[in-house]
Amino acid sequence: MSKLSNSKLERIAVNKIEQEINEVGCYLLSDIPVGDKGISYDGKIDVFKDGSESKESLIDSVPVQVKGTQVDKFSSGNRSFSLELDHYKNYYNGGGVLLLVVEIEETGQGKIYYKQLLAKELEGILRQYGHQKERAVQLRPLSETKIYDVCRKFIRERNYQPRALIESDFGEENFDSYKLTSLTYNPEKEETRNIFDHYFTVYGVIDSKTPGKNPLQVPLEHIKLAGVGAEYKEDISVGNSVYNMSSKFFQEPNKSLCLLEDILLLEYDTKKRVNNLKFSIKRFGNLTSQLKIIPFLIEVLKGEKAVFPNGVIHLSGAGEEVNALVEDLEDIYDFLKEIKSVYEYFGIKQNIEIGDGEGEYNKTLARWRIINEAVMYNKCSGFTVPNPDMPKFLTLEIGKRNIVVFYNPVGTKRIVNAFSDDIKPSKFHFKFQNSEEKFEHTPYWLVKSNYLVTAINRNFSYVKESFKDFDAYKDDAIFGVTNEFCLNYLKMYDELKDIEILEMVEYIYELYNGYPKGVSEIVVINQVQINLRKNGKLSSDEVSLLIGIKNSKSDNVGIQFCVSVLLGSRQEAEYYYEKLSKEDQTFYSDLPIYHLFKKSYKKEEMK
Repeated sequence: MSKLSNSKLERIAVNKIEQEINEVGCYLLSDIPVGDKGISYDGKIDVFKDGSESKESLIDSVPVQVKGTQVDKFSSGNRSFSLELDHYKNYYNGGGVLLLVVEIEETGQGKIYYKQLLAKELEGILRQYGHQKERAVQLRPLSETKIYDVCRKFIRERNYQPRALIESDFGEENFDSYKLTSLTYNPEKEETRNIFDHYFTVYGVIDSKTPGKNPLQVPLEHIKLAGVGAEYKEDISVGNSVYNMSSKFFQEPNKSLCLLEDILLLEYDTKKRVNNLKFSIKRFGNLTSQLKIIPFLIEVLKGEKAVFPNGVIHLSGAGEEVNALVEDLEDIYDFLKEIKSVYEYFGIKQNIEIGDGEGEYNKTLARWRIINEAVMYNKCSGFTVPNPDMPKFLTLEIGKRNIVVFYNPVGTKRIVNAFSDDIKPSKFHFKFQNSEEKFEHTPYWLVKSNYLVTAINRNFSYVKESFKDFDAYKDDAIFGVTNEFCLNYLKMYDELKDIEILEMVEYIYELYNGYPKGVSEIVVINQVQINLRKNGKLSSDEVSLLIGIKNSKSDNVGIQFCVSVLLGSRQEAEYYYEKLSKEDQTFYSDLPIYHLFKKSYKKEEMK
């Protein structure tokens, strides 16, 4: 092959580009001098709205760098080209460049490749590869598009990528949404519809607070997609059955995936012609979904055609291995139908998520079998009970959730739902340490608050009902037990923000109907802090009550602290808190009132 000189290559390259620019309907004007090069730029292309090339129709200019390179034959598809890192740095400082590489054969024929290098991609190159001398980038053949479109997209996208935005940290929590754009992806053309062959810029969008103003788009990443997905809720027919299931479809370069009910993963390998479908049951999830996906899978493995709105799955010629798998799934399905009775007994909703992790399906099934044996067949050999001769509350773990039960070693049923008519307060008597005197109280005092509120069988109506059969405010000692119970659950509300917890505590305090000495101000303070959590402000009656307590208990520093917090007097609350002894500070810092105290600091910081 006869080697062309660099100046010849340069002239041919610029000429090929100008031929494209001078096409009819291409509103561009080139200024790319030959032999008179800048440091990192070779010239520019002016972009117009129309063919008048007037000042009024000028949109903007695109800086360009042109490279001519001799080849034996043109590259197929994309091609790479290396540049020194100092060039990338200059392009970043200048807001970007349109890189045009022209492959030239010995005959003088040329093929143009292009790359729109903009600030976000350039910033990533400098950040990741700044220690190198050179770095290659991928260019696309210009034949798949028009140079006018390339320049217009360059200008449009450049406006969204000023360095001030790229170099600022807006904080992920401040974005209202996200947006993907691509300079090259076009699904309407065969050459550009493969989404995995293109780069995208991810923008964080901050909605404008001013009516009529455009949202702010902050460039965050320049990426290639590893996969794309879509989510539906749709009917899938299999044989004579129809299953309404949530479906998530993912397309990756060499395979398609479908996740049904977030549980059953179907994987189709587009490169294989046989044995190209795999499946896996990722986790248990919830019973409602299990009662859909298991029979669905059984029918598919038996050779029934599964018809999706956007495709079909059909297996045929199943072998012995598949037949054995079908038998196992049929056994699982029979068991799932059986544990519906366990759900009904505990009052558990079938659609509640148990939170088991990926790969824990068999472990979860084994755990359900143990629970089923204990509840339906009175067999407790599957789990360990500390001091098995003593009755007690237990938590049976399932996934990341739990079921609260009462264990009675001599009962007809040894495992009883903790939230049922079988639990009566009159059966539960307690005594204080160093005292023989017994007293009645709620049996749920024996259950840790975090277990009770997160139990999938919880039923607060039974907890409330349990307080009706005894006087929870009979004397100061019993009141202390009741108050501690309520405060524990008030703290749980602050952690979980579950309104049912707050309503339960409110109900228990409303049972207080007397004012023995040393009790009334505690009840009022706790009732007011409940209402403050519910309503966000105090009523005039509540303010009057608190001021009355503040005046009558002027010598009680703890009471003064609590009232100051509720009245929103942060500085006073801080004053009284500092007056508390170190021991009392530790005590109050563990109470729900301290949560409101700390919130007052956050409100002050936000002003």
